[in-house]
Amino acid sequence: MYNRQMNHAANYAYLDLSHHTFQPQAARTPYAVGPFRRVKQLPLLAELLSETYQLQCINPVTRLRVEAQLPLVKALSESEKWHEINQFFAGKETGFFDLCQQRLSYLTDHLLFEEAQKLHQWCKAARSFYQEICKINTFWHSPELLVTAPLLSKEGSDKQLIKCYQIQFGQIVHSKICRGVDRFQPINYESKPRLMTNADLDPVCILIHFQGDTQMREAFRQENS
Repeated sequence: MYNRQMNHAANYAYLDLSHHTFQPQAARTPYAVGPFRRVKQLPLLAELLSETYQLQCINPVTRLRVEAQLPLVKALSESEKWHEINQFFAGKETGFFDLCQQRLSYLTDHLLFEEAQKLHQWCKAARSFYQEICKINTFWHSPELLVTAPLLSKEGSDKQLIKCYQIQFGQIVHSKICRGVDRFQPINYESKPRLMTNADLDPVCILIHFQGDTQMREAFRQENS
């Protein structure tokens, strides 16, 4: 059922796990995590997490197979299992990837290479999803950041024009076009943290991309100075 629900969710969705189900939401609820951009991956993640934590929703054949791979998970309570699932979607510390590695080791040890390959691809997708959550969280909760984006310079200028962004808790509080980052003057402003919305995702991800470029340019400049 959650597969059908997720496939018809909004392009960017929250996920409510409060009733021990994977419930996509177009709007934030008190116990929701997100929002998430990769909504099409949510059914795959739900299936992988359900199998790994041996949730009640999986079929008996799958349960027996995964119990052999992860015998200790069976002893966890439903609350403990859903806590770990919540940790994954919140981008917090989780033992999920250790369990995935145990499953992969079991499959390769038993020469189940085709099943191991499929699980490896699913785990790879899950790690990419999780890492994106962590990057967004780090960016969104940073009290002060400076991000720059290169612009086309006028012919004959000695320095390339750049757009400088002063960012607090994921929000642009000041921006200016400068000839060099050393000419940018941040303003005195104290932005307050707030919850992220669907509308924040695209701007934040673009700024994270610029932030990565900024760090690479600075590293290159230091190596060649």
